[in-house]
Formats: sequence, structure tokens, C-alpha cells
Amino acid sequence: MEASTPKTATELEAAFRASDYYKKLIADVDSYETKLQNSGNANARQFQDAVAEGKSRRVSKRSSYTVSFPRQLYACTLREFWLLWGDRTSLYTKLFIIVSNGLIVGSLFYGQPLDTEGAFSRGGSLFFAIVFLGWLQLAELMKAVSGRVVVARHREYAFYLPSAVAIARVMLDLPVLLVQVVIFGLIMYFMTNLDVDVSKFFIFELFVYTTTICITALYRMFAALSPTIDDAVRFAGIGLNLLIIYTGYVIPKPLLLSRYIWFGWLYYVNPISYAYEAVLANEFSGRTMPCSPQQLIPQGPGVSPEYQGCALTGARLSNTTVSGDAYHRHHFPIHSNPFVAEFWRGCSLHCPLHHHYSLCFGSILICWHWRRSNDLQENLQGQASREQGDSTCR
Repeated sequence: MEASTPKTATELEAAFRASDYYKKLIADVDSYETKLQNSGNANARQFQDAVAEGKSRRVSKRSSYTVSFPRQLYACTLREFWLLWGDRTSLYTKLFIIVSNGLIVGSLFYGQPLDTEGAFSRGGSLFFAIVFLGWLQLAELMKAVSGRVVVARHREYAFYLPSAVAIARVMLDLPVLLVQVVIFGLIMYFMTNLDVDVSKFFIFELFVYTTTICITALYRMFAALSPTIDDAVRFAGIGLNLLIIYTGYVIPKPLLLSRYIWFGWLYYVNPISYAYEAVLANEFSGRTMPCSPQQLIPQGPGVSPEYQGCALTGARLSNTTVSGDAYHRHHFPIHSNPFVAEFWRGCSLHCPLHHHYSLCFGSILICWHWRRSNDLQENLQGQASREQGDSTCR
């Protein structure tokens, strides 16, 4: 008994072909092929007619999809919403982090003085405000990487296009991030004693919102480029550190663009830098800051006030007040009216940067799924070739 047992794959194949099971299998295949020839592939035509009847009029007849792209986008947006709502624990945790960090950091900058003593600290509070929510969006990496297999399978089943998924995620981000930005902005803006003006508050919220959207799209682009979640975290971490360093806060803008020019070009492709300039211009525009007593020069007994000045950049000689526009213009020299220049420059560049990151994410996602479908098609063709070879051997 042991001597007749097949030892190799060739012997196992020969034993199977000589068995009754192989003959029965061949008879079943021949019977099925004969049935298809006699019926004229009626079942296949019936299936094709059913698919054609269920296909939308706005879909090409050659397309394997049954619904139009707008309906795919609508269905994918609903799917993303229910996925978000199904993971309410993560949603509530993120809201708790936003509120708690807003209160903690807001308390650190609570009641900043309105004179020149609070000029530099206002830049720190504004910098944290535009960076924090974008940093918190690192959680999108896990969803973007882990969901690629499901999206690829749905594409193979002709449920929807990968581009519909990419756009649906952006569509869902718009209201969700708006709620987060409003909650965080209300806490930070009024606790840090920023300029209480309606227009300035909404401009502040606008740039925090657009910056968060840009950084979210950047993370998804890294997720689409990365084969694993570990690689995506590395790319996103390095990218976020570069964005923070080359904003103009850690290294001043004039120094960054004059002395460190070999890396200074990163400043111009950085969405955080444009937002930071815009919120600074928004905060200091139209303000006149009294000079803090600690910054008055010269100091000492018998010094006449009319001969004193302020030791702050942008101050004028023999003047104990500093214009907010002059202070901002010294740090970010660009235009005679810094508020107008930075506001419109930030608005005009944030949207293209966000669209660039989103298009890169969508394009890479489509290419990844296309390559995956090609691999699957090659496997199916190889399997069909092997089956044809088996029938030839018969």
C-alpha cells in the first residue's frame, strides 16, 4: 500500500488522471459544455439583458457599472457617513481631545496683554491654532490604508469607481471638520484674548478650516503612496515636521528665504505658511499696541517720556506705540497693506494646494486599483490557459 502511494506531484497527477474521479469530472464538464451549445448560451444572454435593463441611461453601454458617477458619489458619501457614525467612540474621543486641548492651551495663553508684551505670544497661539487640528487628522492614515483592499474588491465587483470614494471622503470631511474647527476656534480665540472683531474671528476660522483640509488631503496622499501603514506614518511624520519647521515661526521668514535658501523653497509649497501669515496679518491689522513698560528705552530716573521709544521691531523713534501693520510687515515683508496681501494670497493658494493633494490621492488610488485588477486579470487568463491545456490533453 505504501509503495503505491504517489511521492511526487507528477505521480499524484498521473494517479488522479487514471482514477474514476477524473473520468467523472471530465464527463460533467463535457455535459455542461454540450448543454451550453444546445441552449445557445441562453442563460448568459438573459443575464446580459438583465444588466442592460438595470443600467442607468447616463452610463455608457460598454461600462461595467450600472449607475452613473453622481449616484456612485452619493452612495459612497452615505457609506462614509455610516462608517463614521458606526465608529462613534473614535468620534467622541476626537471631540474630547479637541475640547480638552483647546482649554489647556487656551489657559496657557489666557488673557494675553494687549500691549507689545503680548505681540510674540500671539504668534505662538495662532501657530498652534492652525496646526493642531491638522496634526490630529493623522488618524486618517489608518482608514485610508486599511480601506484600500475593500475599495479594490468593490471595484472588481463593479460597485463604484475608486475616484468616487476619494471624492466622497472629501465631501464628508467638509461638515465634520467644520464642526471641529468651530468648537476649537471658539475656545482658542476668546481664551487667548485675540482681537474681538466679528470679521477677524471668521477669517481666523476660515484659515484654520482650510489648513486642516489641506493637511488631511496631504495625509491621504501619503497613505495612497505607501504600501503599508508603517510607511505612511513615517512619510506623514516627516512631512508634518517639515511643514512646521518651514512655516516662518520656528525660523523667521527673512532668515529662511535668505540664508537657508536650499530649503527655503519648502516655504512656498507649505499650506501652513500661507495660513500663518494670513492669521497674523488678520490679528495685527489696524491695531496700535502701547509699548510695555519693560520694553521702553531708555529707562531710569529722570528720563523724559518724550525721548523714550519702544524696543520692538516695527517701532518708530520717539514713539511709545507700535503699529500692528508695521510689526507684521517687518516679520513678513511682502506688501504695503499686509492684511489685504496675506488674506488674498492665503485664500488663492490654499484651494489649489488642497486640490493638488486630493488629485494625487485619487490618481494614486486609481492606479493602485488598476494595477491590482490587471494582476487579477492576468491570474484569470493564466488559469484559463491551464484549463485549455487540460482540455487539449484530454
